[in-house]
Amino acid sequence: MKNNKGFTIIEMVIVIVIMAILAAVAVPNIISWRAKSSLGGDTRTLKADFELARSRAIRDNTNMTISFNTGNNSYSITNGVDIILSRNLTNTSINGTTLAGDSTTFDSRGRSSNSGIVTLSNDTGNTQVVVNMIGTVRIN
Repeated sequence: MKNNKGFTIIEMVIVIVIMAILAAVAVPNIISWRAKSSLGGDTRTLKADFELARSRAIRDNTNMTISFNTGNNSYSITNGVDIILSRNLTNTSINGTTLAGDSTTFDSRGRSSNSGIVTLSNDTGNTQVVVNMIGTVRIN
């Protein structure tokens, strides 16, 4: 009997074909997962930034304004004089806001000057961050 060591060319081709099939199935799912993950991450970051503006307004006993620029997918938090935070979204679009003037201001008691919705989207769908008059923020 022969002592066979190694693989035949047919075995190698079969393994390569199986790997190609698995890759063809997995890659589109990975791309979709990354886009969904990016949208979710940007939504949670925006909610956290709303909460940051509110908590800084209470802590510093001043007004904090968060303003949106839907044209370049960015927003910033200011205290009227200084920019506290500025953020550009790269993989997610700010589709629009229902906030008057595309901004809201938190006062020293944590209340919002107006309520509204900020809609974020990408190829996989959209999410909404909602702020109400008493200053609470939630994700829809």
